[in-house]
Amino acid sequence: MFRFQTQMLTLIFATLCVTVMVACKEQPESRGSTNPAQNTVVSEEKIETNVSTNPVKVMFTELKLPNYDTALDMIDYSVPYDKIEWPWKTDPERQEKRIEALKKLVQAKAPYYVTEIVQHNPKLPLRGFGWNWGYDEIDWFFYADGDNVTDDLLFEVLPYTPEVESCGLDHTKVTDEGLKAFFYLPTFKGLGLTTVEPDTHPLQITDKGIEIISKHPTLESIGLRNVRITDESFKSLARNAKKLRKLSYTGDGITSHGLEYMKETNSLLVLSLTNTNVEKPIITAEILDILAAIPRLQRLTLDDYDLSAPPDERMLASLKKLDDKLISLNFRNSKVHPKLLEMIRSAASHV
Repeated sequence: MFRFQTQMLTLIFATLCVTVMVACKEQPESRGSTNPAQNTVVSEEKIETNVSTNPVKVMFTELKLPNYDTALDMIDYSVPYDKIEWPWKTDPERQEKRIEALKKLVQAKAPYYVTEIVQHNPKLPLRGFGWNWGYDEIDWFFYADGDNVTDDLLFEVLPYTPEVESCGLDHTKVTDEGLKAFFYLPTFKGLGLTTVEPDTHPLQITDKGIEIISKHPTLESIGLRNVRITDESFKSLARNAKKLRKLSYTGDGITSHGLEYMKETNSLLVLSLTNTNVEKPIITAEILDILAAIPRLQRLTLDDYDLSAPPDERMLASLKKLDDKLISLNFRNSKVHPKLLEMIRSAASHV
């Protein structure tokens, strides 16, 4: 199986080092917005996530989690999120437990919105908390900071805040086991796991944790930045996350074997891959063919890779096949041979 190569190619003649966004094709107006961090636009196309009954109950039982709220089974999850009648809205006891849970978030340096809910509007849903890292459509995405955020905190808060849809965890102490707490959330959609200092502040998430969260039945988006994972994580996401639409990965632990697994997913629309290796991995025709074979992929970002080798006919054909498939193809901080740029720009000009 072909792997990403990490050797720098000796070029016969000078090549061009560029940052370029290419082949952005016109599309109907979308409810999503451009994400400057990833240079992708959320597709208007939706993967259906609404169901009439609690979608996490089966997995909740399988994971043997405590403190299950049976009132969640009475909710109609097919209605819009804003119309869901969460049990704590009408039950004073549940509301009190929820406020106590939110106070723990405040003590853990949660953002001001949590404090506002606790002090002024206790019936306002906490739609998300953490840092907004690469999710265009998910609102209410607040920051959860560092050592204060642990497995224990998630298990103390999430059972009493079932309305949370998204969460970003940055530099936290959360482990694989802590990710099970997200199964208290029946409408959970987006998770961001990130550290910008992987050597001094490494995340404690492994392939096992990604396998756990990949089984959440409503997961749509996941961002993994400097998470120490392997191809096994992409395998789990491809085979378990049936509604995953957006995947953003920053790191150097995924090879073409991992990309091969993504050919099994029928939901993925947006894929962003950012290399963190000092040497830019070489993108080959074989890798382009793998990406083109991801069934529903519409938007692709390859950040900090090497496409600087003089392309042969196979390479040109593979890139054209990929470019024809996509709405957006983005090379950020990548070395791209002028002949490849010319081919892509020519194709884009005829759209």
